[in-house]
Amino acid sequence: MADPRTSPPLSGHVVICNVNEKVPAIVEQLRNDPVDGDLDIALIIQDKRLWDAKPDWHPDPGRKGKIIEIFGCPAQKESLQLAHIANAKAAIILADPLHGMLSDARSTLVGIAIERENPQVHTVMELLLSINRTHLRATAVDEVICLGELSEKLLSQSAVSPGVSRLFAHLLTSSVGTAQLFVRPMTGALAGSTYRELAKRAIRNDAPYVVCGYIRPRPRPQSERQENVVVFNPRVDTTPGKDSPLDERDRLILLASTPPDLSLLHG
Repeated sequence: MADPRTSPPLSGHVVICNVNEKVPAIVEQLRNDPVDGDLDIALIIQDKRLWDAKPDWHPDPGRKGKIIEIFGCPAQKESLQLAHIANAKAAIILADPLHGMLSDARSTLVGIAIERENPQVHTVMELLLSINRTHLRATAVDEVICLGELSEKLLSQSAVSPGVSRLFAHLLTSSVGTAQLFVRPMTGALAGSTYRELAKRAIRNDAPYVVCGYIRPRPRPQSERQENVVVFNPRVDTTPGKDSPLDERDRLILLASTPPDLSLLHG
């Protein structure tokens, strides 16, 4: 592990705030990503005694990219600066096991601190209790992952559609040759096209991917911030839908085994 005080400044890296049993798997998935597999990772460790007592939480350092350990509170400015949060591409906020079911409040404070230091960083937060989701609407946390909600939906879907759980496990695995979902910004050359037109071009040009839909930003109610609307397998009778013109604010959702080449969608 690299020393944050002597290592060169990081850039385009991922900051993981708080540590728990999910750290090794998250680091492994990030390193298996076909696009960013060699990125650097900064771990802000909230309790050194807990970290030392849990060697099974430690990621394997013998791979591409540096792993930097910072010991301190991830809601404090000094810890975030040591993690070079101003240059990070993303931040993952894990639930702090030291606070049990009260960790959502602590994670929210971390999210606020991160956005104060770098409003442009993409922040993903682990939420334990779905009832706390409403409290996060006023924050700038970009994505909230509630494992309880996902488990409930996956259990019910697997009961009525056997095999769904294996499908999700496959899509969420980052490894070479495995099909996964990519989200890519619209380019200027594609602006004005509809989902229907892009899907047809992908088939006509033998693109090695499937255009599944798009993500469109919209203002949050009673807020200056924006939220994202996922339009997956767009319908004809909805807006936004299959025939809604897309612009450069939209992002395409694609299913591919390798990073998709959007030039294959040009007319």
